[in-house]
Amino acid sequence: VATVRRAVRGLPNVAASTRTKVLKVVADLNYRPDPAAARLAAGVTKAVAVAVPDPSAWYFAQMVAGIDRKLDAAGYDLLLSGIADEEDMGRFLDLNSPNGRRVDAIILIDTTLSPDERLRCTESGYLLTTVGFRIDGHSSVMIDNLMAARRAVDHLTSLGHRRIGLVNMSTRNRIRVDRRQIGSHLIPVVSLRRQGYLDACTEAGAEVDESLELTLGHRSEDVRADVVSLLARPDPPTAIFAMCDEQAFGVILAARDLGIRIPEDLSVVGIDDHDQSEVVGLTTVRQHVKRQGHLAGQVLLESFGTTPIQDVKLPTELVVRSSTAPPA
Repeated sequence: VATVRRAVRGLPNVAASTRTKVLKVVADLNYRPDPAAARLAAGVTKAVAVAVPDPSAWYFAQMVAGIDRKLDAAGYDLLLSGIADEEDMGRFLDLNSPNGRRVDAIILIDTTLSPDERLRCTESGYLLTTVGFRIDGHSSVMIDNLMAARRAVDHLTSLGHRRIGLVNMSTRNRIRVDRRQIGSHLIPVVSLRRQGYLDACTEAGAEVDESLELTLGHRSEDVRADVVSLLARPDPPTAIFAMCDEQAFGVILAARDLGIRIPEDLSVVGIDDHDQSEVVGLTTVRQHVKRQGHLAGQVLLESFGTTPIQDVKLPTELVVRSSTAPPA
């Protein structure tokens, strides 16, 4: 076995005739070494587990694409998991524990940990990087979500809007009702973006009315069906801030269904700069999603060495298009 191993790997101390004989048999059998076995023998898996709330959503798909590109270039495989609740997170941590030899590290995207889970990761020696939030003792990549929301709502108040609706994010139909509350530890960006909305409204003297808030799914078709209750009321908002662009698309579609003109009757702003935002003329706060994923992969790979903990915060920018205007 040792002689064959040396011959196949091109190592010295193998007679030329023996090497020729071994390589002929390798060719005849069309033998290929098992990369997983080779990695385990070397003490590494060359794999990284990534957890997201919903793998099919545009934001998470873009983020994972950025991570995968970076990991693939470094020879690492990406194992993707959708995390809907605490039970899923528990299974994810069990499956990808440091002593399980399944992965070398994990990346958590907007799926933060409970205090007990954080303690478990620290005591068990998990190597992890987070995206969208921070955990002490681990590297992170994120934007300033509070400031991104403020930038969106400040744009509306600068146009003169004082009655601004809010479409909150949730993971509708995937997370139990008790996990849909604002401030849920599973989706940390929600509470930050809502606070940015509240701060901007308060500073501008805009009306803060909880009846102008809806907590809906992130998909445009969900929002299109459910936001009608807000748009059709006798005293509707003159503008709506949606926490992500896909929600904003749903608001625009619902407004069209009701004969509400955008931006003449209703202004709409989101966050992300989705691939279709320019097509529909959506004003939004741009965050570079794939870039965040790329950096998350890079930060994780660097953590395998002696690089200290990194907290990377990327900038955002307001992109003004045709979906916003002064109130009629």
